[in-house]
Amino acid sequence: MSRFRFVDDHRNTYEVKRLCDVVEVSTSGFYAWKKRPPSPRAVADGELLEEIRRIHTDSRYTYGAPRIHGQLRRRGHQLGCKRVARLMRQDGLMGVHKRKWRRCRPDIAPAPDRLNRDFTAARPNLRWVADITEFPTGQGKLHVAGVRDLCH
Repeated sequence: MSRFRFVDDHRNTYEVKRLCDVVEVSTSGFYAWKKRPPSPRAVADGELLEEIRRIHTDSRYTYGAPRIHGQLRRRGHQLGCKRVARLMRQDGLMGVHKRKWRRCRPDIAPAPDRLNRDFTAARPNLRWVADITEFPTGQGKLHVAGVRDLCH
């Protein structure tokens, strides 16, 4: 954050002269900065940010800086990915992150196939199958188990 911007942000709480003394800038320098029009880069960043917001909204808030950068390049903009990332970060925009795939129980191997994929039974109580699934909930883990006799 620039020192002049700090003074401008806190001028309603403290007097400008005192803030300028604290951050070691001149009051005339602060007022000159205040009158100065925005730089061409700041104006371009503002226009670019509007387009970034449109792309982000059109992607249903899923695109991050790399994809938005690609969309901007396809639309004819010559810019770097880091500039897009900076503008998105300053505006609080972020894409959806990939979820890390993991096995629920890495220490246990799957059970062997003792039915050889034959899920039929000639009479009741001859072949049974079962499964268990774990769901995370707000109160801990919920385990759901199912058992079925393969005789129809």
